[in-house]
Amino acid sequence: MRTNILAVAGLAYAASACSSSGTNTIEVERRPVAAVSVSLPSSSLVAGQSQRASATPTDASGTPLSNRSIVWESSSPTTAAISDSGMISAAAPGTAIISATSEGIRGQATLSVLPIPAIPVASVSVSLSASSLTVGQNATAVASVRDANGNTLTDRAVTWSSSNASVASVTSGGVVTAITAGSATIVAASEGKTGSAPLTVAAIAPPPPVPVASVSVAPASATIQIGATAQLSAVTRDANNNVLTGRTVTWSSSNPSVATVSGAGLVSAVSSGSAAISATSEGKTGTASISVPVVTPPPPGPGPTVFSDDFESGSLSKWDESNSTTQAVINNPALAHSGNSFMRMTYGINGGDGGWMNKYFTQGFTRLYVRLWVRFSTNFAGGTKLVSLRGSPIGQPQLGVGRAGICPNGKDSFSANLVTEFTGADAYPTKMYTYWQDMWADSNGQCWGRYGPTSSTWTAPYVTPMPMISKGTWHLVEFTVKMNSSATTADGAQKFWIDGVKYGEWTGIRWGDPAFVNLGVLQINGSATTTQSQTLDIDDLVLIYDYPTP
Repeated sequence: MRTNILAVAGLAYAASACSSSGTNTIEVERRPVAAVSVSLPSSSLVAGQSQRASATPTDASGTPLSNRSIVWESSSPTTAAISDSGMISAAAPGTAIISATSEGIRGQATLSVLPIPAIPVASVSVSLSASSLTVGQNATAVASVRDANGNTLTDRAVTWSSSNASVASVTSGGVVTAITAGSATIVAASEGKTGSAPLTVAAIAPPPPVPVASVSVAPASATIQIGATAQLSAVTRDANNNVLTGRTVTWSSSNPSVATVSGAGLVSAVSSGSAAISATSEGKTGTASISVPVVTPPPPGPGPTVFSDDFESGSLSKWDESNSTTQAVINNPALAHSGNSFMRMTYGINGGDGGWMNKYFTQGFTRLYVRLWVRFSTNFAGGTKLVSLRGSPIGQPQLGVGRAGICPNGKDSFSANLVTEFTGADAYPTKMYTYWQDMWADSNGQCWGRYGPTSSTWTAPYVTPMPMISKGTWHLVEFTVKMNSSATTADGAQKFWIDGVKYGEWTGIRWGDPAFVNLGVLQINGSATTTQSQTLDIDDLVLIYDYPTP
């Protein structure tokens, strides 16, 4: 008798034949499940999110088995529930064990559910029932806590303090008591934000004139919108910390391009950034920290939208060229600039750069404006190109890329790039890196991007002081290019803004002959080689047929 063994689709077949009877008998043995592995797309979810788990049964040799039933279970359905098909729904913060059972064999994986982030406090303001008291009187202080949109937030912890507890004290409930004559600032703090209100305490007789020993400025810090003002007050004190009145105070700003101050202490916000406002009296100085936040400008004029990508599709399918090794869409509402998703470009994979993302426009344009939000990882080092608007032969946009080192002849290509640099104390950390028809070549006849019209005037297009882009924070970057009107006219231009402030404008450019070339390529260019893993995030990109002014 012969015995043959066959294995098909997870089943073992044992076949035996007996010649005396002339009949064959086939026995079928089903391989049992020996192990079950459970896989989760992410080991953590924010409450309200969902994902699908997958389970793989295997036999004793580790070979996957198909067509086996799976029973799903969550150790804590109130934390994370799971359907019969493996769909997990995160419900409440905590930890749940996700289990899959097949033929009595169980596998599991651990899932953490994170709470939905609370809306942060953006500002605190303080009001007093009376701004002046006499010794022994009381007043009530009330704090208003608001978010970034000005909405009132309730149930937030508030800590009270007095800038001069010897003049006025304040309880944890906001009850102010006047103790001695002088001035004090009543301060309320919540989640790192503060607000204050000044208080004057009158006495029967003022103290005799003594030298100024210290100066304090109230409020000690303030956030002012561009174009708005805030009144600061200076308090002079003697060596015993008593408040001195009637003293001459001189005001100054450490950064007048961000905030100026009048002789009376009225601060005016000029542009985004920070400045220290100082008050000096009799050689003693006190300061207040002023922050001017970024104001997002409205979209430019009436030009139509040529292309946009907020990456909410979950893919890079809108782009004609991208690199799946270094570029990916990340779905994380807590990290996105808006919506749920953003694009992440990773540098340092196998020591390489972040790659290219290209969008081509065969019809061509004579002017383009691109707006995008960028965020560098906190460990980002070196420099990189951010965004490029490239010229190419009309109808052949692909010929506008891969031109490094080649001098444009007016009919083949040109390139306008925006680059940023995190290395060194460069007064111009973000610059335009440009290839144009009239650029100068190196001694070997090659052309590389230039930062300005000539080697001696390259700083002319830029405004200083120019801030370094801070890492780990979303910033608005805007870049625009306008072609020259004819082959012989040098009236082309380009300019850029960071967080709504224009820091560069380069005019008088002859890009090329508009009868042969025009704008045909939008490029996100991660050209920075590094062995360190670092990232650049992009979100809410819009390309418009326009050249906004001013």
